[in-house]
Amino acid sequence: MKYLLVLCVAFHTVTTSAVATTNNRILLSSVLVGTALAASLCDEYIFSLTEKALLTTTILILIFPRQQHSQIDSNLPKETCTVPGYTDHPLFGCFRFVTDATPVSHSDATQQCAKDGGRLLLVNSAEEEAELVKLLQTPKRVAFIQGTRSVGSSIWLADDGTSLPYLPSVVANQAIPTATVLSLGKFFTAVDPTDLQGNYFCEI
Repeated sequence: MKYLLVLCVAFHTVTTSAVATTNNRILLSSVLVGTALAASLCDEYIFSLTEKALLTTTILILIFPRQQHSQIDSNLPKETCTVPGYTDHPLFGCFRFVTDATPVSHSDATQQCAKDGGRLLLVNSAEEEAELVKLLQTPKRVAFIQGTRSVGSSIWLADDGTSLPYLPSVVANQAIPTATVLSLGKFFTAVDPTDLQGNYFCEI
């Protein structure tokens, strides 16, 4: 009986990794203690100090709180940008800088971003503008960004029809009434919607 009990203890120690909750571990430890007591009473078996230590250690292992698998999984970094060609940017989130592609119009660039499940990049702050300008300087490029207006209007709108969240105090070519879409190089520039560019920014 002595060796059967030791084997039982070892078996339960190994299987504790499959136990799902703390309550189940407590239940398992209770069964183990009950088995040991029953063996002691029925066979009039007296446990040695070594066996008591082994039993106590096993019970402590069983009832010691463990981090659940769901908690472990939730702590792992999750990929938030899985679309091919896009990277996770600290400022722009899931972001793509299309460079040196076949030149397209502003509306075509918007459609290309939409095909990816995203949109043409909307610049939200001077900080974002400065970061984009850096990306455009090596080598020097001009790229389409989100922003359109009606002919002759001074109000620039995002794709959803709301006012742009950020617009610098000066937009180049603003005075040209037919320059109704935005691009970015060293600064914001209004351009004709028929102009073609091989560079544009997308975000998801």
